[in-house]
This record gives sequence, C-alpha cells and structure tokens, in this order.
Amino acid sequence: MEDKWLSQNQAAKLFKISRSKIQRMLRDGLISLNKNGKISYLKLKAALEAEREVEETKQRSLSELNMRLKMAQVKYREEKARLAELERKAKERELVPVEQVIKEWGEKALTIKSILLSWTNKLPPLLERKRKSKIKEILDEQVREILEVLSQGVESTAKEN
Repeated sequence: MEDKWLSQNQAAKLFKISRSKIQRMLRDGLISLNKNGKISYLKLKAALEAEREVEETKQRSLSELNMRLKMAQVKYREEKARLAELERKAKERELVPVEQVIKEWGEKALTIKSILLSWTNKLPPLLERKRKSKIKEILDEQVREILEVLSQGVESTAKEN
C-alpha cells in the first residue's frame, strides 16, 4: 500500500483521536512530521497499533497480578485461620509442647535402656535349666514390663483428653 501524508487535523479525524494525542506522539518520538509538516498514514497507524498492543499487554499483566493477589489473599486467610485453630487448641490444652514430648520420650528411652541392660544380669539365672515354654513365659513377662513403661504416658494422655 502506498503511504498517504496527512495533516494533524486529518490524522485526528481519520483515526478518531485527539490532536493533543498526536502532539504527544510527536513529542515522544513515536511519529514524525515530514518537511511539509505532514504525518505518514502508515507510521501513525503502526504507532497506534503498537500503543494498543502495549496497553493490552499492560491490562493482561494487571489482570494476572490481580489474580495472583487474590490467590495470595485466600492463602493468607487460610493460614490465618489455621493459626487461630492452633492457638485455640493450645489454650484448650489439646496440644503438647514439643519440648515436653522430647523430655518425656527421652526419659522413657533411658528407662527402657536400663531395663534392657539389666537383662544381662537378671535373665541368665531366671532362664537357667528351664524348658522352652518357661523361657518364653519369662521373656514375655520382661517384654510386658517394657511395654508397661511405654504405655504409662500414653494412657495418662488418653485419660486427660
């Protein structure tokens, strides 16, 4: 297509834009005037299309940012509710502090360790010259002792709840 040269008034009417917009585009270097003070139809059309594409891209980016913001707000509200639930449980003593759990299980482990270590001295005389069924009975008793130690904290916790 052959280029047409338009006055500022003709360009404004043809593209349905204001003269001030044309002057802004001239000032910003998006279009230029020829030596007769006319504007290239093709260059003005291309500049307006590029400006429209930039604006559409901005709108898409803005929409995407709005969507991300809404998703972040939803996530924030969910986490805030989760935190409130944990705080409620802590106030109602439904939660046990980690330090307390570590301390109590450490104490249990030491107790079980001492029981198991005591077997080396305790079991040989108990098992000496015993039949297999009696040995099994003695070992079952010793294992129950360890299980009793383990279940003591679990039972008291279950009773509290």
